[in-house]
Amino acid sequence: MSRAPERIPGLVKQVLSRADPHGRHTLTPAALQAFVQWSWPGNLAELSDTIAAVVGDAQAPLIQRRHLPQHLRQAPPRRRLTPLETAEREAIIRALSTAEGNKSEAAAALGIGRTTLYRRLRRLGIDADERFL
Repeated sequence: MSRAPERIPGLVKQVLSRADPHGRHTLTPAALQAFVQWSWPGNLAELSDTIAAVVGDAQAPLIQRRHLPQHLRQAPPRRRLTPLETAEREAIIRALSTAEGNKSEAAAALGIGRTTLYRRLRRLGIDADERFL
């Protein structure tokens, strides 16, 4: 699966329909993106187990990125990051978490401008549309 990220959305939809046969749960685009970004070393079994756990734990019908396991919420982009990019990515995620997703506060804590933060979010594959909790 790690070599075919374009297949992930379809697989997620199939597995979700099996885990939730009544169709009560849906994923936000940001949550789906987290599934696409993860490399899935455990292949389909890991994907199935993860979706079943998320659906089982869901408090609401709309599953957001913040409802996913930590490793999915912070999944790096599929390309290999340099050590400096990895450290920068982790610092940004920590700042967003501390600021409860407030990008202005996170940028101020990092000592960068908000526009710079947005640019780095895109470059490092961080989706900050939802709160990092």
